[in-house]
Amino acid sequence: MPCNSLTTQTKYFLVKAACFNTVVLQEWRAGFWMENNVYLSVSIVSRLKGIKNKKYHFLTLILLLQLQAAAQLPEYHVKMLSDQQGLNAADVVSLTKDKKGFLWLLSQSFIQRFDGRVATKFEFTETVTHVMADSKDRKWVLGRFGVFLFKNDHEGFTPIGITGAKGNMPVCMFEKGSILFLLLSDGLRQLDETSMQFVQTNKPLFSFSKKIQDLYSIYRHTLFVSTGDSLHAVNITTGKINSLPFRAPYFILGTGEDELLVSNWDSQTWRCNFITGEKKEIVPTDINNSPGAVFVRFFGGVHMKANRFLLSSNTGVVEYNNLSKQFNQPVIYHKGRPVTSNTSIKHFFHDDNGNVYMTHADGICFFNSNTGIIQHIRDYSCNGKNFPDIDTRGFAEDHAGRIWIATVAGIAALDMATGELQTYTPSLSKDGINFPSIRYLLFANNKLWTATGGKGLWLMDTATGSFIRPTFAKDSNGIKTANALNEDFIWKMEALTNGNIFIAGGSHCYLVNSNTFEAKMLDMPVRHGPSRSALQDSEGRIWHGTTRGVYCYDANFKLLFAVSDSLPDKRVAAISEWAPGHFFIGSKGLYEIKLQGNAITLFRKVEAVPANRFIYCLQKDNHGDIWLGTDAGLLRYKPLLNESVIFDAADNIQPQAFNSNGLFLTTTGMIFAGGKAGFNFFQPAEINKNSSDLHPFVVSVSVGNDDSIFFKTGGPYQADYFNRSFVIHISAPEYLRPYELQFRYRLGQNEPWISNGNNGTVRMNNLPSGMYQFQPSVSYDGKKWFDADEIVWLQVLKPWWQQWWFRLMVLTSIAAIATAYFQYKKRQRINAIHQQTIDYFANSGHEHGSTADILWDITRNCISRLGFEDCVIYMLDEDRRMLVQRAAYGAKSPRKFEILNPIEIPLGKGITGYVAEKGLAEIVNDTSRDSRYMVDDEVRFSEMVVPIIHNEKTIGIIDSENRQKNFFTKKHLETLQTIASICAAKLSVTMAVERMQLAIRQVEEVNNKMMETQFINLRLQMNPHFLFNSLNSIQHLIVSQQTDEAYKYLSVFSSFLRSVLQYADKTFITLDDELKMLNMYIRLESLGFDASFRYEVKVDESLDAEDILIPPLMIQPLVENAIWHGLLHKEGAKHFLVSFINEQDDNLVCIVEDNGVGRKESGAIKQSSLNNFAYNGKATTLIKERLLLLKQKTGKEASMITEDIQPSGTRIKLIIPYYNNDEV
Repeated sequence: MPCNSLTTQTKYFLVKAACFNTVVLQEWRAGFWMENNVYLSVSIVSRLKGIKNKKYHFLTLILLLQLQAAAQLPEYHVKMLSDQQGLNAADVVSLTKDKKGFLWLLSQSFIQRFDGRVATKFEFTETVTHVMADSKDRKWVLGRFGVFLFKNDHEGFTPIGITGAKGNMPVCMFEKGSILFLLLSDGLRQLDETSMQFVQTNKPLFSFSKKIQDLYSIYRHTLFVSTGDSLHAVNITTGKINSLPFRAPYFILGTGEDELLVSNWDSQTWRCNFITGEKKEIVPTDINNSPGAVFVRFFGGVHMKANRFLLSSNTGVVEYNNLSKQFNQPVIYHKGRPVTSNTSIKHFFHDDNGNVYMTHADGICFFNSNTGIIQHIRDYSCNGKNFPDIDTRGFAEDHAGRIWIATVAGIAALDMATGELQTYTPSLSKDGINFPSIRYLLFANNKLWTATGGKGLWLMDTATGSFIRPTFAKDSNGIKTANALNEDFIWKMEALTNGNIFIAGGSHCYLVNSNTFEAKMLDMPVRHGPSRSALQDSEGRIWHGTTRGVYCYDANFKLLFAVSDSLPDKRVAAISEWAPGHFFIGSKGLYEIKLQGNAITLFRKVEAVPANRFIYCLQKDNHGDIWLGTDAGLLRYKPLLNESVIFDAADNIQPQAFNSNGLFLTTTGMIFAGGKAGFNFFQPAEINKNSSDLHPFVVSVSVGNDDSIFFKTGGPYQADYFNRSFVIHISAPEYLRPYELQFRYRLGQNEPWISNGNNGTVRMNNLPSGMYQFQPSVSYDGKKWFDADEIVWLQVLKPWWQQWWFRLMVLTSIAAIATAYFQYKKRQRINAIHQQTIDYFANSGHEHGSTADILWDITRNCISRLGFEDCVIYMLDEDRRMLVQRAAYGAKSPRKFEILNPIEIPLGKGITGYVAEKGLAEIVNDTSRDSRYMVDDEVRFSEMVVPIIHNEKTIGIIDSENRQKNFFTKKHLETLQTIASICAAKLSVTMAVERMQLAIRQVEEVNNKMMETQFINLRLQMNPHFLFNSLNSIQHLIVSQQTDEAYKYLSVFSSFLRSVLQYADKTFITLDDELKMLNMYIRLESLGFDASFRYEVKVDESLDAEDILIPPLMIQPLVENAIWHGLLHKEGAKHFLVSFINEQDDNLVCIVEDNGVGRKESGAIKQSSLNNFAYNGKATTLIKERLLLLKQKTGKEASMITEDIQPSGTRIKLIIPYYNNDEV
């Protein structure tokens, strides 16, 4: 905005004008003079009519137009919605925003609904004045004579009835709780939600005796209106009215519950207080920074937030604070330039999100009053001075807080407090700078170090504006350095901790003494490539970014390490230290480096930053965030959260690439960012991404070839199959970046999403017939999506071949064909089943089975194969002339091979007896009509009986019943007769075999009884010998007067004898019982031998002694031989072992082993002994005979093996097969 100044001539005419009218001078509050400019603060110039000479009227007006405070930097940055999408904003008289985000822009004869991309127009037949959206999101328009409500896109706005409205003009609408009121010029109406009409009430909230003018303002709970000669403040809650006399108001704006700003038709503006009755006139000098005017007139206004209001006036936009009562003319920028034609701003709307919308001649301006501002300067001037160029390269800050700005056409100095601007452009003077392109600025030692893009380094005295060059040594190195530096392209300067300045040039690097300004060239390898950036970190290391990577040196420029090959793009244009030992470097993407000492411990690409962005500059702010200037916008990266946010032109970022080293942090924490199209500055803590939730929904649908677009409130959109195309328009109101939105949709809740790019119009062709649930979704970045709450139903109608009548006709034909086919197949299947059943019985081979097997098999297969419910077979007992139930399947046989309550039927009785007697098969289709029917287990209504005949004699009957009448068919009868014929021969053979087997079993039973007798005889031969030995032992103990021992022996002997007698008639006993008797026997012998021998009985753990069966007293004789014939004549230690072993689960092996004298010596002893027992030598023979009998009975081989043991002893191995219960 131009910063105007007062000339000397103007001062002269000002004083002359004041001499003619001292009133003007008396109303000047204060003023001060400067050398070239005069800034006068004037409170009020209330009137000009006191100046008699009219030429001083003109001079005084010139003075007022020249009065200007210090230049202002932008206060508001707005976005502009233009007419590119058919938006017509020039004649807008009222605007609002609904809950879906649509802007509604009302002109006098039409209204536009706008979503940021498309404007939809709705016409009116009468003049309209106001638009509003109520709490239910209904859109209302007030006309000169009526009220209109928006229905839908197809019907548009429809008139709403008003009782008693004739000749009364609508003034405004407002809500109290859930009630919507309409204020007409004659009073209030209330909306009847049932009839949807505005009706009069018996007790209105308030009323006036005079007509109400078409003028109103609402501030919180107060409604301000006018009746022509008075202003009124109405409390909407209580209905209380305060009034204030005032004629001819033109505009009113409530700025408090009892305060009002009023402009009248005479171009006078007042601040009125309804409590005190005070009316304070507002004059041009009350408005700070006003460009000057002879009057103040307001046209529109809005309560922005807290105590701030925005108003449109004849001088442009004015800001008002209702606490300080101060007015201010703010500076408004758009795309970095001042907004022209501020006076064309007339109407405002402030939404719930803090967005303020203003009508402008070029469109709709808007900004957000709740968020911080990213300032963008592209065009700026003050005191007739402009920025040298918009291409901004770098920044520096002096001790006074002024910001020095490097551009491609010179240097600018901007006072952020006053907005004052100084510029320094190329000059051929002795103390000037002769090159325009400035790359970098640095303040050091009271000098502004100025780096150029081709003419080296200059040092500026900011007090005088003069420039000098650095000095060089007089030797050849100095000359070489001067020739190089004075023509070099300098990218970056870095003030080192030792006070020197490091210069990163395009060809070489230099070090300049900040006190003497003497420069010298550093001996750094050329292979590093041209410089791009430089940094000295907090530990003194010097980082050098080049076109071939980044190189790190110590304070003496000794190379520590380099990073080059790990970077896809070798250019390193920016370096930032985030924390000691923790760095970020900018190249094609952002990279993170961590150091431990001088060694790299981490190098990684930061994935949160887009990889396709080239980073030209980096700057850490005071909150730890890293700001990145890229080739496409500004980014903020939060290292602690590893997330980034992109700020672009929609956030007021200059729209082109940022320049290398173009980010700068001031002492106040503000960040400046320079780019090709101006520069930005902002406080980082106040900046948030301007993006809100999106609300997509379908606004219209066109179907088929119908060009008409409509929207239904219910039911699906239907399309004919042969014209099944849909064009669906999706809206998602967005005004900052509407053309960056990404759209997608799906056709069902479980269907995949289909991308539609940036296009909000979906075209679908050739969808299959059916119902579809169309749901749109929209996103800013393709990551976070906002799905529509409402689903639109689409239906593609079925073609004629899919219609119900055609399908019914086809189905009927198919059913008829299928019925005939199925009947045919059914007959084939039944015939096949019956034939398979016959074949089964013909080939079953039951001649080798039993009679019962054949009978049960017949009943089972008749039911399973032929589908019978019940089948019973009777066999004829010729002796008793009785039919006996022998087999059944069905209810009569709940368990396998068992008949429940079997019955017998005399021959000739009942249907069954009748068939058996006559020998003729019979079907009874309804048993309830046949007196012969006999009930067995339950009543059944059809019965089929077939005789089993062999050699022309009936031997049995097959009887089948069914609950269903007429169940049995001729085919059933034929099949069952065939089965009976087949089975009759088999039954006769089987019965003969069974009679023969019965005779065999009887013979076998006789043989078994004889064999059992032999077993008993063998045991009886053993037992007398044992008894003889036991009685001798008892006699020996008694004779030798061992009474106690004799008692013990007798006790054990009686127990043993009881066991022997218990098992005397048994062929087999369990191994457990055998072991018990064996242990008792060994105890008896031990007592008889005075415990002169040791013994052990071992049983394999895998043997189940309670289940294994063996012949009784099979082991005891072997133990007896071991004691009496082996150990009795043994000198020294005597012992024997009895082991029971499981041989591969086939046999039980018993081994009796002793260390006696052996068989040879035992035989010699027996020959010479005079007391040789008569039983001597028969034990083993008896055992062998028993084993042979067992083999004859069971067919299992049993054996006994006798072996001599060296040096002495005998081992007997007895192998007994495992027997089961059937075998024993």
